[in-house]
Amino acid sequence: ILHVKKYAALYFGEFDSFVSIILEVSKTAKVRASGYISQAPTFFQIAFATTIVLKRSQSFSPSERKRIKQMGKQCRKLLETAVKKGNPNAVHSLAILNAERAALNAHAITKQHKRHRAFRAAVKMYQAAIRIAARGGLIQDQALANERLGEHMLIETNFPNARETAKYHFGEAIRLYGEWRADGKVDQLQHRYKAI
Repeated sequence: ILHVKKYAALYFGEFDSFVSIILEVSKTAKVRASGYISQAPTFFQIAFATTIVLKRSQSFSPSERKRIKQMGKQCRKLLETAVKKGNPNAVHSLAILNAERAALNAHAITKQHKRHRAFRAAVKMYQAAIRIAARGGLIQDQALANERLGEHMLIETNFPNARETAKYHFGEAIRLYGEWRADGKVDQLQHRYKAI
């Protein structure tokens, strides 16, 4: 049941809930490096959610944040190792993770021209990650990448055509989640972004 809750929390954007589940599970189990092919999605999910939570959330104690950072770092390294070993299930995941980190870091830059340049690089990284996921037929991760890029575009209002680009990527996310038969997610996105 925890696996289903964790998976739903990630894809419904409940990153704090996802990390809370991981913190609870980590009290009794450790992330293992064996089985890179089957565990690459788990490494990605943990690294992805912890990256977002560490940048956005203040709902965890300092000791929990330290554990979250350690787990994220460990899973990122395991994902990088999986890519180096040729795991085809890890390439798109690492691309999405790198794009997310680049976008979050770009938002933190205060000088407008540097922020704009860093965000443009993050957008290109997200576009590449979307193409990689599409080539692999990984609809859910292609949808997730489109959704996240759309959300980042809404934050960067000074970026050229940000609103139109966000609308396009949300539309793609809705279409792809629909193909994946994630009707609840489609409803969530349609409700959340209907004003765009």
